[in-house]
Amino acid sequence: MRRRSKSTVYLIALITVLAGEALIRAVDDRLVEPLDWYDATVQVRVERLDQLRDDDVSPQVVFVGSSSVANGLDPTTFAKFDRCGRVAFDAGATGATPTLLERWIVDGIFDRVDPATIVLGLTTRDVADGAGGRAWRGYQTAPATKPGAMATITRGAARRSELVHHRSLLRHPIDLWDAVSGRNPRLRMEDRAHTLDRFGFPDHDNDHDYAGIDNVLRREIDPFAMRGSEFDALRRIASVLDRRGVDLVIVLMPTSSDWAPSHGDGPADVDRFERAIRELAAVHQQPVVDLSDAVADREQFVDAIHLDLAGAKATTALLAERFPSSATCP
Repeated sequence: MRRRSKSTVYLIALITVLAGEALIRAVDDRLVEPLDWYDATVQVRVERLDQLRDDDVSPQVVFVGSSSVANGLDPTTFAKFDRCGRVAFDAGATGATPTLLERWIVDGIFDRVDPATIVLGLTTRDVADGAGGRAWRGYQTAPATKPGAMATITRGAARRSELVHHRSLLRHPIDLWDAVSGRNPRLRMEDRAHTLDRFGFPDHDNDHDYAGIDNVLRREIDPFAMRGSEFDALRRIASVLDRRGVDLVIVLMPTSSDWAPSHGDGPADVDRFERAIRELAAVHQQPVVDLSDAVADREQFVDAIHLDLAGAKATTALLAERFPSSATCP
């Protein structure tokens, strides 16, 4: 009798799971797309990389860095001015520091495309003590990148099961009911992120007022202390790329005229940062392209470290012009 009861429970559970899977598949085109990565814009960039791979297009150059790179280096402009006409991709990651980029380069980029060159853009903010903590915590807990055996098993199951893929709906049954009843139009990831072109570059609004330096940025640079772990991550990135035969080009990104004076010790802090980057690059025999003064007009900045479209195009054209000859054409 007990065996029969247990078998009945297993059968009911199986029927429930199958029914749930069928229901989710039936209304999938009306469900909110799950956020699997730590940031919606990063997730759309992953989708763009997947699309390029499916189209047999592999970028030869990939731009990585924080949002200063994501908004500041334009792949289309680079291809236009590059002597080789190389295909580039904007893989900037919101809030990233080198610690996060070390994982992102492998998880997000090398799992999908095989570039010949990684361009890593940096400002003082990217190595500042206290910067990037929120993004890194998000990366470590996001479904697509959470470490551990159980997380890996769950990712495998999510690729095969829509019920597992949309498992967050089990915690929000009202959203599921709205989808089933037709009251909930599909909210795609792109609806929650910046609009990105085929090569990952976002739409820009040139009609803006300069926002300066907000309190969050100011706290990260005043007082300014460089975090040793971020330089350790840069060294590991250089070593990984060297083993894979991928060129690394480090770029000192443009900042507005009021950025350096706002550091605790003013421009001396920026000089100290640039010396440290050049010393690290020299050890690994990596070229450094200095674009820190590429944009003199503060009106081409949205804030102290983010360029508008005109600034991004000017900066990228200069990058293509100064691109190291060691990064050979394919």
